[in-house]
Amino acid sequence: IVTDWYSGENGNLDEQIKISVKFVSKEIAPSSFEVVSHKKKCDKGLSCKVSLATKEINSKLKEQIMKKAIEINIKNVESKK
Repeated sequence: IVTDWYSGENGNLDEQIKISVKFVSKEIAPSSFEVVSHKKKCDKGLSCKVSLATKEINSKLKEQIMKKAIEINIKNVESKK
């Protein structure tokens, strides 16, 4: 899964992020997917520089994905009862 460039709630086009999630298994576990994100910083919309986001950002994204996946899985199990 690859997102488009996202600028957040404030709509600041000078700083954006793009997220890629690669699934390597169907299990719900931190080892079952990888998260890589890139940050784009532009100088007043003219000159832009793209770089890898920090490991901290990727870890936070992975945590949020895991929480949501667990929540969805619990709802699916409960709906089958």
